[in-house]
Amino acid sequence: MRKIACTIVICAGVVVCCAVFSAAASAQQTPAVGKEQVSGLDKSFMDTTADPCVNFAQYACGTFSKLYPIPADKSGYGTFSIVYDQTQEKLDALLKKVEANNASRTVNEQKIGDFFASCMDESAIQAEGLKPLKSDFERIANLKSKSELTALLAHDQMINVNAFFGYGEQQDFKDARKQIASVDQGGLGLPERDYYLRTGAAPEKTRQQYVQHITNTLKLLGETDAAAASDAAKIMALETALAKVSMDITSQRDPKNVYHPMTVAQLTALTPAIAWPRFFEDTGEHGISDLNVANPDFFKGLNALIESTDLETIKTYLRWHLILGMPGYALPAALDEERFNFFRPPVERAAAAAGTLEALRAGDRRGAGRGAGRSVREGLFPAGEQAADGADGS
Repeated sequence: MRKIACTIVICAGVVVCCAVFSAAASAQQTPAVGKEQVSGLDKSFMDTTADPCVNFAQYACGTFSKLYPIPADKSGYGTFSIVYDQTQEKLDALLKKVEANNASRTVNEQKIGDFFASCMDESAIQAEGLKPLKSDFERIANLKSKSELTALLAHDQMINVNAFFGYGEQQDFKDARKQIASVDQGGLGLPERDYYLRTGAAPEKTRQQYVQHITNTLKLLGETDAAAASDAAKIMALETALAKVSMDITSQRDPKNVYHPMTVAQLTALTPAIAWPRFFEDTGEHGISDLNVANPDFFKGLNALIESTDLETIKTYLRWHLILGMPGYALPAALDEERFNFFRPPVERAAAAAGTLEALRAGDRRGAGRGAGRSVREGLFPAGEQAADGADGS
């Protein structure tokens, strides 16, 4: 038993050390291409000439950085990077296989193949411009009162736009047999709340760059320079207010802090500005009586913000989050490039990879996801390794 435990510890150490060791190594070479991958512990990564008691990282992974130097477009490279790259290659091959229109495709293969083809047809995307979002922009423009927000927010959730909050399902923390509805804090354009609240020169610079990014985006949507700058400031102010009522990322790691089962009536009492029964009906979830409200204080604060913010500012914020919720590859090139230049670090901008996984994930809310999951699973794993299909048919 002790031998097995020791082996597990060493294997784990090798995996971690390989990732860290490679990230610390400089790379001017090209990673090994065509090297046969070993399932489990690959002894070729080890430098057995090193003394593990003196330098365990060198002993466990001393040759890894020689076999797999850090690519020029990445800041680090490790064993999990290899798995990711191989998965990307396999997914790319699977998607391209079903992309071609032929009679032999199954229904699920047609769904994911057609979706993938539409994502990769850049000339068609450029020709369409923002036409596919015309009705969504009109829906926002036609808002006459805050009482109409519920229907619009429900629609947004169905097209992957998480304005003001997030909505989905989760495992019940206290009953793993159950999948339950869940609402959580959200509505921010930056990764998490502390980007808005940290002090110091670097955080302030990031916020200024973010406001400029919003301004640039709004100008690309047709606003004048003055209107775009004014609207960007209003969006930043609203998102900062949302951040102030959000839970910090560290506190969210404790399950008890984000598990608050409530009835729909209790949620309505927290946020009466949103007609929750109507919201659930409009998202196709009929008969929800209770759910997890991950951060009740956020929804109480959200209600105050909706009530105190003028409708025009809310509409401006909704326009911004409509664009923010769209995958970059589905937007005109100028908008995609503007987003890429703000959100991606410089090392990634130098060599952008094809967005195979991004395209696949985006299909989930558009009807391709479940069939895609089945098709990908069947392509990546032999029949004997596949788990039984879930009740949802995924």
